[in-house]
Formats: sequence, C-alpha cells, structure tokens
Amino acid sequence: MSHTTILGMPQLNYNGLDEIWLLKTLGDIHWNKLGKVTDMFTAEDRYYASFFNVNIKFEQESYEEGNKFDIESKLEKWNKKIYRSTHKFGKGTATLDSICVKKYKGGLAKHDSNSTNYCDTIKDIDINQHLYWKKYCKNYHKHDSHNIPHKMVLPFNPILMFNGVKILYFANYVFLAQMAEWQSDNTIRTPIREIQADMFGNIDVNDKVYASTWVTDKANTTYLFRVRHPFPPGDKLGLSGLKRPGDEQCIARIKIQRC
Repeated sequence: MSHTTILGMPQLNYNGLDEIWLLKTLGDIHWNKLGKVTDMFTAEDRYYASFFNVNIKFEQESYEEGNKFDIESKLEKWNKKIYRSTHKFGKGTATLDSICVKKYKGGLAKHDSNSTNYCDTIKDIDINQHLYWKKYCKNYHKHDSHNIPHKMVLPFNPILMFNGVKILYFANYVFLAQMAEWQSDNTIRTPIREIQADMFGNIDVNDKVYASTWVTDKANTTYLFRVRHPFPPGDKLGLSGLKRPGDEQCIARIKIQRC
C-alpha cells in the first residue's frame, strides 16, 4: 500500500519534516490496515490499537516544501494481540508495534481476526529491548543515577492532546518529550535522526504529568511520569497498574537522537 502526500506547511516544522505529523500519519495507516484484518468491534466492547514500541529513522532536514512524499507500508501479525507495521518513505524507515486493548473494560483483547482478509505472520519480532526498558522504568527510582531526578511539571491540555478514545495519542508522548527538552534549557535542537519511543501506560484526563530529561551531546532521553488522582471511572481495581491514587508511575521512555 502506498500513501502519497505533497509536503506543505502542515507536514513541516522548524527543522524539516514534522515528526508529530509523521507519527500520526503512520499511526493512521497502521490503524486502517489493522481494521481490514481484524474486527475491532464486538457486542461487549470496542478494541483499539495501543502503540507500545515505535522507532523512526530519517534525516529530518532533507524533506522540503513541495516534495512528493510516498510511504510504503506493510502490516504483519505476531500473535492474536500484537501487530507490527513497517514503513519506508524515501531513505526513512519506521516500525510501529501495537497491542489490542479493550476500550471500556480495560485489559488486553484476546480475540483473533474475524475477517477473511489475509495478514502475514511475522516470526522474528524482537521486543526484548522494550521489555528491558519496561522493567527498568518500573524500578526507575531504584537506579543509582536517578536517585535525585530533576522532574518538570508539563503543561497538559487533554482537549488538544487526547484522541477520540480520550487518552493521550501516542504521537503526543513524543510531543511531551520535546516540551521537556525545551524546558530543560530553551535551546533550539538540531534535526532529528532517530526516535525510539517505549510506552508502558496511558495518560488520563485526571493525571498530572512530569518529565525528567537526560541530555547528552547527540541524544536526549526523556522519562514521562504520571500521578493519578483520583482513579478514572472504571479503574477502581487499579487496572492502570497503580496501587492507590497519588502513586507515581514511569509510563514512557523517549530517546531522540539528532545530527
């Protein structure tokens, strides 16, 4: 499948191709492909694709106004819940991994495709690095280098940042990370070469959001935290992974490498 756009102001930003527009576009392609091979609606609930592992490699400044922008995409299934889409756009590449989640009841969807449309099965998917960072972030405060992290409170507007399922859209995790970068030193960054986003939880309308950014010469790593108080409706059993309102949880690690 090919997706073609002529790049203009909505697709560009200060450094070239807008990474947030790109993430949203790739997410939409992933979602549309997923809808053709699996039934996202049942009598009891509605499922959605929760992205948990996203990687993009591209030379951000090489994309200019008026360029023809072609995206070639493919969707593959790892098991009944996890799907991976791969994308090529010029010299750029992207990989998006999603897991099917129940919208209303919470938890993972355990259904398989009800469609007759064929989807290739991928056998060599490797999410070990993602699982490593998930464990690392679960125990974030136990690591020696993070005993006294500097956390920034991020301005957070659900009206602007949430999607139709009323949770933070995955592309806006990267947006929040860039806000944290800016707050750390108010420096205009050089163009992006790679984004690696690992996400372990959602952000709800009642959450407070914090960030801790670790700056190096060519790459910044931002950890996003949520403090949930009170629990959102339907989450009284702690489906969010938090033991009680007011607990803090590290829910994402976003590493942005630049030229």
